[in-house]
Amino acid sequence: MFRKFLYALSWILILSICTFGVVVAQTKQQQLNTLFDTLSNRQNFNGCVLISGQGQVLLQAAYGIGGTGTQGRLTNESRFEIGSITKAFTAISIMQLKEKGLLRYDDSLTRFLPQLPFPGVTIKHLLSNTSGIEEFLSWTEREIDISVRQSNASIIRALSERKVRPAFAPGQDFQYCNTNYLLLASIVEIVANMPFNEYLSQNIFKPCGMQNTSVNVGHASPLPPDYAYDYSWDGGQNRLVRTDSLKRYTKYMSGIKGAYGVLTTTGDLFRWVQAISDHKLVSEATFNETVSPVFIKSGTMVAEIDPGIPYAAGWSIMPGGSGPDNIFSSGNYGGYTSLVVRDLSSKRMVILLSNSNETTDVVGVMNHIDEILESEKL
Repeated sequence: MFRKFLYALSWILILSICTFGVVVAQTKQQQLNTLFDTLSNRQNFNGCVLISGQGQVLLQAAYGIGGTGTQGRLTNESRFEIGSITKAFTAISIMQLKEKGLLRYDDSLTRFLPQLPFPGVTIKHLLSNTSGIEEFLSWTEREIDISVRQSNASIIRALSERKVRPAFAPGQDFQYCNTNYLLLASIVEIVANMPFNEYLSQNIFKPCGMQNTSVNVGHASPLPPDYAYDYSWDGGQNRLVRTDSLKRYTKYMSGIKGAYGVLTTTGDLFRWVQAISDHKLVSEATFNETVSPVFIKSGTMVAEIDPGIPYAAGWSIMPGGSGPDNIFSSGNYGGYTSLVVRDLSSKRMVILLSNSNETTDVVGVMNHIDEILESEKL
C-alpha cells in the first residue's frame, strides 16, 4: 500500500534500487532480515530501521558505520538528525497551544511578530506552507552573513529588514518553505515563554518517554552520546567523507529551530508515533483537524507537496480517503535521510534513518519493505 504513494518522494532522494531473491517460505521477519542484510552487504543501506505490524516489532536493527561507540558501528541507540521530520514536532507544539486556548489557527503572524511585513499570513498558512513567504535557505552569501551562526532571531530580523513581499497571496498557493516552521517555533517560544528545545523536552519528549531525543541547537558541543555522524560524497577525493568537513556544508544555518534540528533514534520515533496514535499529546479531533488536506485557489485545489500527495502540519497524506490515518514524513539534512510511515488501516509503522544519502535510498528501501509486508514477490 505504501509503495504506490512513496514513488512521489524520489525527486528528493537519490535512487539506487536493487533486486533480491528471497525464499517464499520465509516469515515476514526473516524476509526483512534478509532484505537488510543484503542491502548492508552491498553497501546500499547505512543506518537504522524499525518496522512494526499489528503492534509487534518485526525488525529493529542497525547497519553500518558512523556511530561514536565501539569501532564506530551504529547501534539501535544511535542518534540521527531527522531534518524536516522536525516540522511534525513543531506542528504538535502548535496544536497543544491551540488546545490550551493560547492561540488560534486564524491568528495573524503579526500578532506574535509585529515587526514582520506579512499582515495577511496566519498560523494556518504557516502550518500548510501556503504563506508565500520566501525561503531563507535560498539566500546567497551576499544576502546573509555566513561568518556567524544564524538563529531564528537573526532570520526574523533579516525578514523584517528585507521586506520581500510573499510570492502569492496567503492561502492561494502551496510552496514548501522552511521559513514557515522557523516562524512557528518562534511563536511557540513567545506563547509558552520558554526556549523551543525546552518546550519540546517538557511537552513532547518526556511524555513520550523519548530519553534519547534532543534539539541539536547550533551543533552543541559536546555531541550527545551515540551520535551518528553523517557522510557525503567528495568528488575531489572520490570517496565518502564527514559532511561537516565539506565547504558546501552550511554550518552557519545549523542554529535554526523548528524547521529541522531534532536528534533522535528509531526507538524514540516509534514511541512518538505511538503517542500520537494513542492521543497522548493532543486529542484525536485536534490532530485530525490539523493533519488534513488544505484547500487553496479559492477552494478548488488542495495544497500538495507532489501531485496526489496533500501536505499538512509536517506530514504528507496518502491519497485514497484515509485522511490522517495513513501519513508519512521525510527528512533530508546534510548526509542524513529519514522516513517515518504510519498506516493505521494496516496497523503498520516503518522508520528508516540513514546517515549516508549517497548510498542509501530510503524510498527505494521502503518499496521493498512494502512488497514484503504485502506478501508480494520481492
